[in-house]
Amino acid sequence: MAKTPLEFYEEWTAEGMAKDESLRRNTSQEIVYLKKYLEKDKRILDLGCGYGRVTIPLAKEGYIIDGLDIAPSFIEKAIRDSKLMGLKIDFRVGDMRNLPYEDNSYGNIISMWGVFVELPTREEQLRAIKEMQRVLISGGFAIIDMPIEKKQMAVKTDEKGDEIFIDPETRLVTGKIAGVEIAPLYNHNVDTLSELMKDAGIEKFRAFNDEMGGKNRQFLIFWKR
Repeated sequence: MAKTPLEFYEEWTAEGMAKDESLRRNTSQEIVYLKKYLEKDKRILDLGCGYGRVTIPLAKEGYIIDGLDIAPSFIEKAIRDSKLMGLKIDFRVGDMRNLPYEDNSYGNIISMWGVFVELPTREEQLRAIKEMQRVLISGGFAIIDMPIEKKQMAVKTDEKGDEIFIDPETRLVTGKIAGVEIAPLYNHNVDTLSELMKDAGIEKFRAFNDEMGGKNRQFLIFWKR
């Protein structure tokens, strides 16, 4: 039986993830990238915020931001760390397919590090997109970051403990990263993201690949009318 995202993150642990040097390097680069889009006078929601990896640094720079994640232990660490820094951030445990926020609550939504593609079906992704649209204000937008499309059917990197496999029918990526079994990830490309937006009834969007901190990443940005 496939591992769920919650099982994957709880196995990795918030403390273990926080000590990951590559993630720590990526965080500062992600923030530089995000600041090109985000506005300090708009309230921001960080979906899949984890232990506050991006949320807390943005709050320290003066952005008004809240965070939501499915893993309780990660949210516990985020609350503990933010309080120690004197930051007022509303961190909550929750699911992006059923957001615990009122309509028209946020000017911007961010979802980093491929959290969105941990939703394994298009139906679940559509639910999440519609929930984001619901809580965005008119003219607000969401920025979703994810890996670029993987083309190879199987990739093995023994020294890192990576084993990646792609199912062409379901578009799911499975395997191990650094020896840890991952939850299935949906293998999007620009065309499949555009189809998703069409199904969601969203007319104003951008699906594109871009460089973020020296890495090629895939982005989806969409606006609420």
